[in-house]
Amino acid sequence: MYEKIDFSRLFDDESESGRGYKLGTFYESRIKEAEDFMGYRLPKSFVEFLKIRNGGLLGGDYSECWLTAIRGLGESRHSANSIQDLFDVCKNDLQCPDIGIPFGETQSAGHEMYYMDYTVVDEDGEPRIVLIDNEFGNEICFVANNFREFIEKVYRGEDVQGYPLYAESNEEQEKISKKLDDINGNLSLCRGGIFVAIVGLLICLLLKKYVPVAVCAVIIIALIPLERKFSKEYDRVKSEMTDAD
Repeated sequence: MYEKIDFSRLFDDESESGRGYKLGTFYESRIKEAEDFMGYRLPKSFVEFLKIRNGGLLGGDYSECWLTAIRGLGESRHSANSIQDLFDVCKNDLQCPDIGIPFGETQSAGHEMYYMDYTVVDEDGEPRIVLIDNEFGNEICFVANNFREFIEKVYRGEDVQGYPLYAESNEEQEKISKKLDDINGNLSLCRGGIFVAIVGLLICLLLKKYVPVAVCAVIIIALIPLERKFSKEYDRVKSEMTDAD
């Protein structure tokens, strides 16, 4: 999975800090306990990474990267520099949103953290990677579709600060708003048609013109189900807009 990545170049094994982030041998037997503690399953791409590299501090070649270190799987939730310890700090001390597993430190000195975000997963069940700014109202920025893509971006020296997800939210709101306008237009046509047909029916009844009365009645009977359909659709789409907020 990571054949094209030279991890010895990516990480620092020489400094004391670098050695402190490398948590030694990865034991698969520790996965279940960690998953039970965090409430999330570790994605395959992250597990495969841990088998090669159980955490690490980025090397000097990557001093310009916003990512500074990736946490490994510790012996327990109390292991220093482990994802379990970071998860506990982010959830209970920093009160970050509970969307997944924090794993990556940044140059922000703890104000921003990389997360495996389980609110969105790809076709293989891999969570997307986001950057959470705890200092700025827990703003979430999209970075990569999965952990493997994230590591490849880091290795190639690409931007991994991402873009705010509110941009996606605004675009989605515009789509929903347009859909509401379209439904509302159809709803107005139905209600207007029903009103005109009812008025016409009453006038024809007064004039005792029964053929037009029948026509108006047919129109009313045909339009009422459509009006109900568009009304329900309007309420449903409007609720989507509320959820998107």
